[in-house]
Amino acid sequence: MKIRSFRRTLFLSCILPCLGLSAACTGQSISLDATATPFPPSATLPPSRTATPTASFTSTITPYPTLTASPTPLPTATPPAKAAIKNIQGTYQTYALGCEANAAAQMARFFGLSINEREFQAVLPLSDNPDVGFVGPVEGDWGNIPPAAYGVHAEPVAAELRNFGLNAIPHRQYTVEKIRQEIAAGRPVMVWVIGGVRQGRTMTYTAEDGSVITVAPYEHTVLVTGYGPDYFTILDGKEVYHRSIAQFTDSWGVLDNMAVTMGVPHFLPEPKT
Repeated sequence: MKIRSFRRTLFLSCILPCLGLSAACTGQSISLDATATPFPPSATLPPSRTATPTASFTSTITPYPTLTASPTPLPTATPPAKAAIKNIQGTYQTYALGCEANAAAQMARFFGLSINEREFQAVLPLSDNPDVGFVGPVEGDWGNIPPAAYGVHAEPVAAELRNFGLNAIPHRQYTVEKIRQEIAAGRPVMVWVIGGVRQGRTMTYTAEDGSVITVAPYEHTVLVTGYGPDYFTILDGKEVYHRSIAQFTDSWGVLDNMAVTMGVPHFLPEPKT
């Protein structure tokens, strides 16, 4: 017991004044007493380690680009230099002013709906306004303007084709490039020109309902069924001929580049009962 007391005294007298731990007070005496409870050797602790910063993950999330409401339209394919629709049959016009009904029936038959000029003419509404219905009688003289016997414009024709179940679309200010695209896709285009696809003159007419309408003497309707670099192929009743692009646009422009095309799909869905 005296030895133990002496060793504790020796240890305390050494460690308190000697925090630097010189060779004289290294605490080696502790190793001689395995049962003694040592004081924590605070002076001999290794230097405190400074925690090495580690890369920390933040909760910031890079947002995805915001989608715009109007997606960028897909580029339109450039049509080939030449194209023609071969499997379309022309028919002679029955009525003096039946060109619209005849062209509409030809287009309908091309897309698989079997109707003729007389059937189509019978369903056209009558009006003194060609934007609303047929200005007749259909056996009247050709070359007049309303309210005399005249014909009908694109909107009523497309509406009746739709009543037959076809996805017909009327147009104003249609373009040569769009006609080419339709022909290249295998779809004929119905257009309003001056007879023979010749030059004409624009006139205006005020209908009974107050509408002011663009009309033209010798208004006529044909199908465009082909094109080349500098011409269009015209199906006029049963006659087929070419017109230069310049001749065609001069004639077509008289009535504001009116046209009827067939949408895709060609037939409207059956109405639900």
